[in-house]
Amino acid sequence: MDSNAPKPKATHGGKRAGSGRKKKLPTLGNPPENPNSRHRNTVPPSAPPSAPPSAHPGPSHVQPESVAPFFGPYNTHEGRPVVNQTATFASTGRPAFWSSVWHRQSGEAPSTAQPESPQRGSVPTNVYQPHISLAEFEKLTEQLQFIDENDEYGDIASGDKVINDSLVDAILEASGTNPTAMETDSGTAEAENDSVLQKQFIDLKAKLTREITEYGSPLCYLRGDFYDRPPHPVFAIHRSTASNTGLDPAHLYARDVFIWIPSLLPGAPERFKCDCGKPLSRNGCNDNPIARRVRALPADFFLLTNRFVCNPRRSTNPGCGKSYQGSDPHIIAQLPSFVQPAFPAYISARGAVSKTIMHLMCNTFATRFGPSPFSEMVSEVQHRHHAEGELMYLAAVIFYGQRGCKQFSSFEDRQGYAGSPPSVGYVKGLFTDFVSAHRIYIERDISSLPLTIAKADHTFHYLKYIGRLKGEPIFSAAYNILNEHEELRGHSMTQSKSLSFVQDLWDRIQGGLKNSNHPPTQVLYTDSPQTERSFHESINISLTKNVVPVTQYTDLPPLTRNPDTPTTLVSNSMDIEDTANSLLEELGHVPSSSSQLHVVALSIKTEQRPGESLRLDMIQLRTANQICVFKVTDLTTRSDVLPSLRAILTNPAIIKIGHSICRTLEVISEALSLPEIDIVLKTRNPPILDLGKYAKLKGVFENPSISLVALAGAVLKMSFIAPQFQPYPWSGTTSLLQNDFLFSEVDCVWQIYLSLLTRNSVGLLLQSIQAVTDGQRVTLVQACKPVAEGLIVAPHQGFLNAVMDDQAHTKKINITPSRSLIRISKVLVPGAVHALHGQTMEWIFNHGAHAVVTTSQLHTRGEIPPTADGSLRMFAFPTPPTPSDDDTNFSTSYVAQSSHVPELEDWDPDLDGYSDDDSDAGPNIYSQRMVSEMDSEPAQIEVDPLASYGSEQNVPVDVLMANLNSTFELLRQSETLPSRVLDDAFHYMDRLLRLLSKKHSAFKAFAHDFSEAIFIRDRSDTLAVRAVLEKNDVSWEYAKRAKGDALNRRIRRYIPERGVLLKRLETLFNVYADIECSVKKSRGAFFSNEAREMVVHLLDTVRKGYLSDPVGISLYYLMGKDRDRLNVYRTVGFHNRTGEKFRGHFDIWIRDYIVELAVAAGVKPSFPLPRVLSTRIATSGSIGILPISKTLAGNLNITTLPTPLITGIPHHRDTPVHAMTRLSTKPISTYQYLQRRQRVLTAVVPVHTHQEYIMFKANINRHEFRKGGKNYPPHERWKNVDFEKFAQWWNLQVNLQSRTITDSNLRLYYKLPQHLETHHKKTILWSSERSTLAAGVNFTARKALVEILNSEDNFVDVLPAISFSVIPDGEQDLSTASLNIPMSFDLLSGRPDEPEGPDSPFPDFEPPPVIFTPLPPPVIPTPYAPGETPPPLDPDEGFEVFTAPPTQVQRQPLLPGASTPAPMTLKSSKRCASHVSVKK
Repeated sequence: MDSNAPKPKATHGGKRAGSGRKKKLPTLGNPPENPNSRHRNTVPPSAPPSAPPSAHPGPSHVQPESVAPFFGPYNTHEGRPVVNQTATFASTGRPAFWSSVWHRQSGEAPSTAQPESPQRGSVPTNVYQPHISLAEFEKLTEQLQFIDENDEYGDIASGDKVINDSLVDAILEASGTNPTAMETDSGTAEAENDSVLQKQFIDLKAKLTREITEYGSPLCYLRGDFYDRPPHPVFAIHRSTASNTGLDPAHLYARDVFIWIPSLLPGAPERFKCDCGKPLSRNGCNDNPIARRVRALPADFFLLTNRFVCNPRRSTNPGCGKSYQGSDPHIIAQLPSFVQPAFPAYISARGAVSKTIMHLMCNTFATRFGPSPFSEMVSEVQHRHHAEGELMYLAAVIFYGQRGCKQFSSFEDRQGYAGSPPSVGYVKGLFTDFVSAHRIYIERDISSLPLTIAKADHTFHYLKYIGRLKGEPIFSAAYNILNEHEELRGHSMTQSKSLSFVQDLWDRIQGGLKNSNHPPTQVLYTDSPQTERSFHESINISLTKNVVPVTQYTDLPPLTRNPDTPTTLVSNSMDIEDTANSLLEELGHVPSSSSQLHVVALSIKTEQRPGESLRLDMIQLRTANQICVFKVTDLTTRSDVLPSLRAILTNPAIIKIGHSICRTLEVISEALSLPEIDIVLKTRNPPILDLGKYAKLKGVFENPSISLVALAGAVLKMSFIAPQFQPYPWSGTTSLLQNDFLFSEVDCVWQIYLSLLTRNSVGLLLQSIQAVTDGQRVTLVQACKPVAEGLIVAPHQGFLNAVMDDQAHTKKINITPSRSLIRISKVLVPGAVHALHGQTMEWIFNHGAHAVVTTSQLHTRGEIPPTADGSLRMFAFPTPPTPSDDDTNFSTSYVAQSSHVPELEDWDPDLDGYSDDDSDAGPNIYSQRMVSEMDSEPAQIEVDPLASYGSEQNVPVDVLMANLNSTFELLRQSETLPSRVLDDAFHYMDRLLRLLSKKHSAFKAFAHDFSEAIFIRDRSDTLAVRAVLEKNDVSWEYAKRAKGDALNRRIRRYIPERGVLLKRLETLFNVYADIECSVKKSRGAFFSNEAREMVVHLLDTVRKGYLSDPVGISLYYLMGKDRDRLNVYRTVGFHNRTGEKFRGHFDIWIRDYIVELAVAAGVKPSFPLPRVLSTRIATSGSIGILPISKTLAGNLNITTLPTPLITGIPHHRDTPVHAMTRLSTKPISTYQYLQRRQRVLTAVVPVHTHQEYIMFKANINRHEFRKGGKNYPPHERWKNVDFEKFAQWWNLQVNLQSRTITDSNLRLYYKLPQHLETHHKKTILWSSERSTLAAGVNFTARKALVEILNSEDNFVDVLPAISFSVIPDGEQDLSTASLNIPMSFDLLSGRPDEPEGPDSPFPDFEPPPVIFTPLPPPVIPTPYAPGETPPPLDPDEGFEVFTAPPTQVQRQPLLPGASTPAPMTLKSSKRCASHVSVKK
């Protein structure tokens, strides 16, 4: 043997030299190895350390050390053991297993006889040595490594891993991301020195230099490609077989490299410019790293570019010294527009992702496929690509009959394949920065959308799972606004359902509609129109156009004025003086000190333009004999007010009555500079009478701040509604309609006064005669709170035996002259305790209903109870024929007091009985004729008054004029709406359905009929659909219930006007209210008490016109016809404007840029032109987390930051967004992100940190934050706190805290009143829970459990956790080492690695190729040699190894010296495929 031949190292097949565990062993006699050598001298495992290696003349697979080209052949047999004798185990001297196999095949005895090893598990004393050689220890180490690598439990956590987690961090929830985490992730993606990829880049760099020198450009550019691509694995494998080194997996590790040399690209400028304006010079290529990894699918590629520098050492025109990469946006921006999009990646600090990956992120993240599953998806695809390469490599090894092949690199091996999928943090950081840069385009596109018909609603559910700080939700509601095409028009994360948080959002929407030249919003659908209407009308003035609100008095007869009462309207000074003087004459020239007072009704009209002070235009006066209106627009000073008018206004002997009369006189005093009026108002008994207070005195209303419309309806039983006028109608010339309204308004005040004058006063102390009048209606009052209503009982016996307990014990209460006996008829406050009885009002009412009270606590009461607010119309169900004993009397008085309205929630998915008919429940617009057509006789509807005359020429003039007048009247009625803020039918139905039992047998029928009662189908569409159904023998009733969605797309439906709808729904509710369940009688009536209360509110909504379809506004779009020639409609808010699923991309900035280029080029784009280039319209619209309102911030001491308005090209970190190629992965804390989006100095977040808990607890009970007035019980003590003052004080402390505090657990953050109130409610709930458990009886009941849970015996010693790093005792070790298979055994060939040649101990041995046979079918064993059968193998233990006769396979050898061996089959078992088991 050649003494210079390298000594092979004992490793298992294909192991790369130098891999495995790092060994820190001293050198004991062996010379040190060269770490840079590709071939290391090793000692055979079976030979003593001092034995010289055997010589191997003939061909050898060991190649001399040389540097080959990158794609040249690699040595595929590094480190294979070379043995010149029969191999034996170093520790026992036992012959190797394959030695006996060879003996049986060759018929010869082994060359060396070895003693049989002792039994397994025994340790012979004569074998024990106190020392171990270096070679033996290395051998032992490699065997242990093999055991670890082939352990079937090796993939399970062994318990010795350091987990990056902390209990303290988990409890305190320390925020923020490790700032080096993503940098480390990017750093591991760089190619290591001496790795396969690094060698590829070095060779590529040299190759590019040669190509540019020779051809002036890289060859890939000349062939029309940016990529320098290695050969496909198929061709790389095929070429390597012809090389001297044979197959090498390194050929499959190479990656595509994107070559980006800007100066060599088409259209590149001769010299690139620096920021300073001076030319740049080329500065070579990068060295560390040479190329940047770009994450892509299915495998990463690398980006290689050059550098530029503004050379400061130039002799002429020296530069500033700034350097640029060729991938810098500044360089790319100087290239032609058609070249810039070719750049394939977005670059981060030390990494990059392909644009395709970024587009996939945008697409998947928008569909609930977040960063974590996306990172896993990329990792899975890349691992599968790696597995395909390994499969191709191993299949080629078998196909070409290669022996001693190298092991394929693992995916993570940085010296080999070097796979590096992106981490979750890296993906999240890139996407966040990308969206932050392009957010302005998204917001501009949303701001450019129309909003003719709006739908606005709060959503609560999904916010429970997103946006939390230390367990506390940052937001409690999301407010969404959709337009008529179901496009998102506005979105805001809010702190509560209060509309004050979205006021700025609506203001921006109005600005966006104006900037995009869209019409204003005509109709708005919401889930609570009655409470939100005033808010929306105050922001969007278009929602008030032609709106006549419906009140409970709208349907009353209109107010009429006595035509005999003279009216006068004057405007010039002389006429005003004459008219006022005539009024004084009528009043008899009353002196200021006269005891005879006169009454004058007074009203005014004012205007206030933006930026101007309030101006007085009209003064209306009504006496018993005349009505006068003075236009005083020009009277601005005291001298302008003539004496007679001043006398009427200031004379204390003339009582001025009116609605809000005090405020009316204050306006007159300020406008006309009459301080005398203020002096009169401040007297002890000013000469004024407010109609609201007067109505309360007469028992008409409980609330004195009632409108004039309500006063007219309740007192006069007449409807008084002001007509709609143009803005500022009183300063100019008034019309007859306006004049008539001025006269009628002040006359209405006068008529109300006269009507109230005749009524008895209520709410006063009883007079002596009333206190002894039997049946006198009284109200029992404690302090100022009415607690019960009753009747005086007289005469009486002078005492009352009051029941005091359940045993009917009584207490005698005397009725003294200062006391009265009453019979309670209605309890207003059930829990109010009556002092004389010592019992609650509810107890007294339930035990005789008689009470002795102090007479001074009784107030008079009218026969008709006063109305609470004048806005609720009462509805009572008809009394059922046979009411059950437990039925509650459902009276209007009970409903009037109920203030509980269930919160509006999303639709319950369990309501399957409703979904069949309302999934596409879209309202339709009908003419008034169509409405009547559905509710009246057809003969009355289809008659045309002009049809009998044949043509218009034959119609008499009087008939024609009558028809025109009726038409104009219908048009006039259609021009007005009760409201443009409407209720959504879905939420309307849900409010009642969610209160009904779904188990009731009538539920599904009611849900279906509920929808049928609301929506009326179009006649022509219905007839057409029914004809098609009859033709195909399909039942109409079946189609309505089972296929409602399909019908609703082909039949327009209409919600009729309020009168028709109210009648239909009242009938529906009366029918179903008391239906009993036929399945379970105990369920009782269908409508519960809560449902009956809700019915009252629902009918009031209908009566006010909030549910009916708006007249004159179409809510359907005709999309086309189906195969049955039926019309197919799209309702407002269904799908989108096209009615089909969108097919395209969402990079609207690219779309707009294409349109601009197409216009400049004079061609049409390949897609339809967009309605508007939305990204080219500068707006201030925003979505998501909105800036805090400046008004709100100013009131709460929150320091705000200016909100930028970008009118030019949008930039992100000083780079135009459309030219961005660099993104930042620097982690941004949640607090910083919120602070930037909210545009405040410190984030506005809920109470969540340890320091905030301490501060809240220490200051919540401070006296300055307490509200005065009523004291609430402990569980409602949050009502006593003024949270607005508390928030103001809190935010001041935030502004004063030190800026050096960076720990989030020690900082204070801005708060809104809602944050503090929510946290206080939580603390009260926790306190109530603790109090409940600490109560005497409860504490005693829990004592036994507490002792068990807190005892010392409540601990056990749990069995230790299982560690899978060691195979448990008693189980068989299935590794090859335990079966005495030598480490040098070739698992593929069934024999040791031996060089071929005449000196080989096995010159005639032909290794068989390997055939991988999948299961099933099973493999049938074949004879091992002719006439001899080997021992059977256990199919459940590892691989089964079989061989076949050489004649079964005929394959031409592809390599010199190779022969066709007998095939051998490897069959995978149930166990881990990496384990090998051979049965003896």
